[in-house]
Amino acid sequence: MKRFILIAVLLSAVLGWGHGISKPANGEANIVWSEDRTVVLGKKEFRVRVVYVNLKSSWTRVTTALGSDRVGGTEELSALAKRHGAVAAINGTFFNSYSDMQPQGNIQINGEFVHLSTTGTTVGFTGTKEVRFAPLRPSVTGTTDNNDDFLHNWYAWGINHVVENPAAIEIFTPAKGSKTGTAAGTSVIVKNGVVDSVVRGEALIPGNGFVINFGDGPDAAKYTERFTRGTSVEYSLSFTDPEGSRVDWEDVRYSIGAGPRLLKDGEVIVDFKYEGFTDPKITTNRGARSAIGKTGDNILILAAVNNATVPELALIMKALESHSYFPGAARAPDNYKRGTPNLFRQALHYRGEDHGAAERGF
Repeated sequence: MKRFILIAVLLSAVLGWGHGISKPANGEANIVWSEDRTVVLGKKEFRVRVVYVNLKSSWTRVTTALGSDRVGGTEELSALAKRHGAVAAINGTFFNSYSDMQPQGNIQINGEFVHLSTTGTTVGFTGTKEVRFAPLRPSVTGTTDNNDDFLHNWYAWGINHVVENPAAIEIFTPAKGSKTGTAAGTSVIVKNGVVDSVVRGEALIPGNGFVINFGDGPDAAKYTERFTRGTSVEYSLSFTDPEGSRVDWEDVRYSIGAGPRLLKDGEVIVDFKYEGFTDPKITTNRGARSAIGKTGDNILILAAVNNATVPELALIMKALESHSYFPGAARAPDNYKRGTPNLFRQALHYRGEDHGAAERGF
């Protein structure tokens, strides 16, 4: 049986990169290799750890993964990489590191979105390892009894995210774990596409279905009467950008949202407001940051740098290769209030070694 080299990418950032990267001529090093680079911006010097992955190789795969295999779970990056047999891994989207550990970005695994967001830029990988970047804004709509008219349709705010708001409507799938974690509202338990039961507050999540939790506010609670035992239930996702234009994401199998985008046409285009970022820990402060990008000849780049602002990160990535560009995004420091999900201590993992500034040790 052919053994793949797995690149477990909990993607924390997306960057721009160009051609001209030198790499070894022969052997497995042509598939995955790394180097340390130094970038000087004015009087500041930045040491960047970079891992390269040849996506053209039939021996490589890229996937996203969850700490402890659940949304909101925690795990060391090195442990996660080892568990998945990954040669290289990079940490992922923002999360609530000082409270409930819930992630804040889009997360898609094997074609299924297990968490949704309306901020930042999302990077996605198709089944043929095509890499896409977009300011992805998902929407969730549902039907009952195979009917989408106003008497049978419904919607949700997100997936696998507990929101303490009486107007919230949230879907919980097995990726969340065994329970929804919701203390209030009405929970509709769906098994094999049909309503099995309706309970108050927290509910067990069936392995063959999902739970819809409707808040107690009138805007959410009014939908609960549409769900009785035996009612067929479906939901689907659609994708737009912040301006409302449709984004084609149908072929993407794995994706992670972070942001903001760094480069376009070789120029820095960091736009915190457009991508929905207001926290100074993201917009102005320095910290450990990681990034991901793709070259024109289909080489994936994973990078980690210490003590940089997001605008500095954009200049660093531009300086690393000035011949061309590829669109991308950068993430905030891992130990901030909006850090990376699953709480990894290091930003970048390669062949058993971790690189990057230490996060909060839990």
